[in-house]
This record gives sequence, C-alpha cells and structure tokens, in this order.
Amino acid sequence: GKLHEFENAIANYSKVIELDCNDYEAFYHRGNAYNFLQEYQQAIIEYNQCIVLNPNHGNAFYNRGVTYSCLGQYREAIDNYNRAATIIPKSALIYNNRGNARKNLREYKKAIADYTEAIFYDPNYSDAYYNRGLTYHILQERQKSLRDLSLAADLFKKQGKKDLAQQIAAKIQNLYGVNKTGLLSTQHV
Repeated sequence: GKLHEFENAIANYSKVIELDCNDYEAFYHRGNAYNFLQEYQQAIIEYNQCIVLNPNHGNAFYNRGVTYSCLGQYREAIDNYNRAATIIPKSALIYNNRGNARKNLREYKKAIADYTEAIFYDPNYSDAYYNRGLTYHILQERQKSLRDLSLAADLFKKQGKKDLAQQIAAKIQNLYGVNKTGLLSTQHV
C-alpha cells in the first residue's frame, strides 16, 4: 500500500542522489517520504541537505517547520515558518501553521494574528477560521469564537466536507450550548 510506495520513493531518490549529490529536489522529496513515514529526525536531515544546496527552497523550510511541529519543537518550527514566509510571501498555509505552533506555545495573541493573516491571503481558508475560533475560545472571547467557528463550519460545508462541518457544529453546541442553525438565524435579525 501507501507505506510501500514511500519506501520505494526513498530508494528511488537515493539512487538519484548517488548519481547527483547536488540534486536538492531529491533530498527534499526524500525528506517528504521520511516525513510521511513519521521518521521525523531523518526527514529533518534531508531538508537540511536540501537547504544547504538551495537556501531559497521555501517549501523545504516550510516542511521542516511542519516536521519540527510534529516533534513538539515549536520554536524551531516558528523559525522555519518565518524563513519560509520570506521566500514564499502571502502563503496562508505558512501563517496558519505558524499560528498553530504559537498556539501550542500559548502565545495566543500572536497565533490569532497569524490566523488573521492566513485568512487575509485566503478568505475561504476554513482551517484558519476554525483555529482562530478555538484560540478566541481559549481567550474567552465568546462572540469572536462563535463567529469564526460558524464561518469555518459554513466553509467546510460549501467545500463538500459535511463531516467536518457537523463536527464543528457539535463543538459549538458543546462549547456554548448554541445550536448552530439557531445561531445563524439570530445573526440575520
């Protein structure tokens, strides 16, 4: 299955690297394969080599940030997201993930700023609304939390992700005792 595909990919990229040790894309893709296999330390080694060969590889910085987040090393993740953001400006994905790292460090105001930036670059980014809504909840900003969680549910629904929309509606019910459909009707009064 999938596992076998990624092991084959690692073997194939290793052959490419044997032929050309300066092929930074091969290191990058081999890093992605190790990441998928949850071999995070090895993935970081691969991304490091990619970055040595191509210091402007924004995706390598981004993916190394994701990997550090998987390891719970949020400061390192943020450093990598910062580098990625300078190379790939206006990336909603980078800001959303940096927000997650900051939220994990309990830097809630900075996390909200990152989610807001992600939404600015992609107004339909349901994950960023969801993450910002949860962060507002932590800060006990009920109205802002409800607004963002409701928007996230609506966007997920529009994107055909009905299961996620229903899970968020249940979360709103659980957090605030508010029925999402009732909430929407009161917003139009």
